[in-house]
Amino acid sequence: MKWHHGGIYVKDLAASKHFYENMFEFQEYDSFAFEGEQIVILKHGDLLLELIEDSEHHYASSAHFCWEVVDLDNTITQLASLSLQPVEGPYSIFEKGWYTAFYKGPDKEIIELLQRI
Repeated sequence: MKWHHGGIYVKDLAASKHFYENMFEFQEYDSFAFEGEQIVILKHGDLLLELIEDSEHHYASSAHFCWEVVDLDNTITQLASLSLQPVEGPYSIFEKGWYTAFYKGPDKEIIELLQRI
């Protein structure tokens, strides 16, 4: 088995697409409608992120996903230049060998960025 994609429900598909394209350099890979839902799949390298517009307002997200980065401090600086600040961290979790920071997406999904140390 291998990882295929992660998906989140969003209240505004266009706004969420814009956020992930501008903050994390994703690009639109595919879009379609399925059983009344509008779906956009974004891609960054081998990562796929599925955004599902939720017309029933279930978008109070408890989603949490983590992307590994090469240089967390540099990534934090780049995101700050785009007006995105961590909501937590950065933290060093030495026993795990992690250096990590957390952000919130447009639907309160938690985005963790992790550097192995």
